[in-house]
Amino acid sequence: MTNSSLKTNAENYMKYLCMHIPTRRVGSRGNRDANEFLAETFESFGFDIERQPFECIDWTQGAASLFLNGEQFQAQVGPFTLGCQAQAPLVVVSTVEELEAADVQDKILLLRGEIAREQLMPKNFPFYNPDEHKRIVSLLETKRQVAVLTATGRNSAMAGALYPFPMIEDGDFDIPSAYMTEEEGARLASHADELAALVIEAERRPSSGFNLSARKGRFDRRLVFSAHIDAKDNTPGALDNAAGVVVLLILAELLKD
Repeated sequence: MTNSSLKTNAENYMKYLCMHIPTRRVGSRGNRDANEFLAETFESFGFDIERQPFECIDWTQGAASLFLNGEQFQAQVGPFTLGCQAQAPLVVVSTVEELEAADVQDKILLLRGEIAREQLMPKNFPFYNPDEHKRIVSLLETKRQVAVLTATGRNSAMAGALYPFPMIEDGDFDIPSAYMTEEEGARLASHADELAALVIEAERRPSSGFNLSARKGRFDRRLVFSAHIDAKDNTPGALDNAAGVVVLLILAELLKD
């Protein structure tokens, strides 16, 4: 096996995962197709395959539209959000303390400034979930607003350097959400207490997926190498994490004999 042939194979794997498959979000057909591609490839190198199924959600989105007094504001549908069609007064909040004190029941809430400086961890995320994030999520879930808008700033270290980035990206968070740029949020904030009309086109539905394990040999001691195959929706996911998956495929090829 030459370095040149390995390089060619790596490029072909990357192209397949990032360009041939339209999306690898968990719950999507693309995610399952990518895993099946891996299973077939690992098997061709003599590995034993195990599929570990799990239940999850899949999610589709349309557009978000937001109007106040005939003026339109640009917003994007929050990942994994529920849809909504609402007409309610706008409330603007910039800090956690303001959120605690605000009356937002049956209103549309805009988070901007300090409170929207970083993406919230999903509320059931087991690996990292700071207390401040839990506090914000708890407040949002008890305040009973009809929808949450977030205006997020520029942060190259946040959410894959997207601008704007979605402050809320959580399939277990059941309040409809949309997000916008910091500049659009400032323009919207000048209309606090006015009646807003918001439509979010989105739908969750039950789905399934599986984790894939490829094993060679049966020994008391093991070396385990891993990578995640899912990617952020509507992105090719080259670094998230097709590159890591390709390393596993090349490693499997090197170990095929």
